[in-house]
Amino acid sequence: MIPLEAVDRVSDGVAMALGNRLQTLEEQVAEVAALAPLLAGLRPLPTLDMKDSSGSMLFPHSGSGPLARRSLSALTEDDRPTTSRLRRVSKETSGKEPYLRRCFVVNFRRLMELQKVFAIIHELIKSTAIAALTLVLAGNVWQLGYSVLFVAILFVMYGFHAAHYDTMDISDYHHLVDLLEDDHGVCGGRSIDNPNRLLKALTLARTGRRRRAVLIILLFGLLCSGMWSMVAYSWTMELTEGVWSIGDEFYATLLLVGTLMLLFHTVFEWLYWRETQCVMPWWNRQLKEPWDPARHGIPRRFRWFGLPSMWFTCGSAYSDLSLWIQHAKGQWRGKKVNKVFPEEMALFSLHASGACQLRRTLQHAKLYSVQRCSFLTREGDANALPKGSDPEELQINFVFFDTQSKEYMQPEEEQKETQIHVLNRPIRSGTKGADRLDLGSTLLEHAANIEKRSSI
Repeated sequence: MIPLEAVDRVSDGVAMALGNRLQTLEEQVAEVAALAPLLAGLRPLPTLDMKDSSGSMLFPHSGSGPLARRSLSALTEDDRPTTSRLRRVSKETSGKEPYLRRCFVVNFRRLMELQKVFAIIHELIKSTAIAALTLVLAGNVWQLGYSVLFVAILFVMYGFHAAHYDTMDISDYHHLVDLLEDDHGVCGGRSIDNPNRLLKALTLARTGRRRRAVLIILLFGLLCSGMWSMVAYSWTMELTEGVWSIGDEFYATLLLVGTLMLLFHTVFEWLYWRETQCVMPWWNRQLKEPWDPARHGIPRRFRWFGLPSMWFTCGSAYSDLSLWIQHAKGQWRGKKVNKVFPEEMALFSLHASGACQLRRTLQHAKLYSVQRCSFLTREGDANALPKGSDPEELQINFVFFDTQSKEYMQPEEEQKETQIHVLNRPIRSGTKGADRLDLGSTLLEHAANIEKRSSI
């Protein structure tokens, strides 16, 4: 027999639950009633026609789920079908295609991993430098002098590191690309399209940057080696007076922190130069056949750590890119700069829109001098363009390389005009009167005027 008290408690609990549920339903009904006037004024959304011309369902779906009644207006940008902006290049023809002879290749999977590695090393260097500042002392003349020398060396080393790491942050590059304008011009009475603002935003370095980096690492490495020799000698001989007090805990601790800083900096520099400043060797120098990792495998010098994040297939492409950038930025001083920063282009291309713009720039950018306001030819160290000649294009192909599938992918060309225009820039060309530009007019307006004159 079940006690009557237990039955009463159960019945009371059921009644209370039903009462709460009924109250919730009443509140929901009230909310729907309040929204009824608003809903009455809305038009129904058009529904997707899920059948083709033959009457069959485009998207087979069992039951009456929400897919069959989804409206076209309700589809978000992520739900709509998208078309890839990359096209695959066949493995069988990749080594024979002419684009590999002058090409900039981005190993995008490795580049994404490299960003994380660089960020970790940067944090280690930054943390080490901050920790070192908390260790300095000024208890006597020796401690003060040693601390000042130590901090000065750390500042120099961190300055060189920050200059290189800054090129891995392309936020400034994005802003410059949006603020600069392509140098469209007129040549022989014809309007010339010159998509070179991506080149104008790139960073150039003075010659000898690698030499200076090696010298600084060697200098500080010798200094650390000498100091550790003195520390080891003072520990062995148990010397604690004068200059041999370097064996004390304070001096040894600072020296250890400085050595770690130098080690991290050396690893970063080596990894940076290996991954970003690579020109692939020729597979057949006589036939000018470039090295294709998909067909020829990994070159010997890259077999230990794998292919780099980016590379040029020939040295002439790297050299021409430097020449184009110098003239586009107005930094030509009669000598080519041997150091550019292709990592800015590579990181910019990780976004699909940036990759499409970069392909168009590397392919069709003209050799244009901002200083002379005219198109040039690469012959004879960039002389004036001969009369009747067409402006020279950079003609560097841009592709992605997938290390997993061993395939090349090429983005589509995309033109994205800037909303910033240069005022009062003269244009010189072979056309008489083409170097006169009215105040307040832009390059694009002047090109349109020249076309009108030539058509008349």
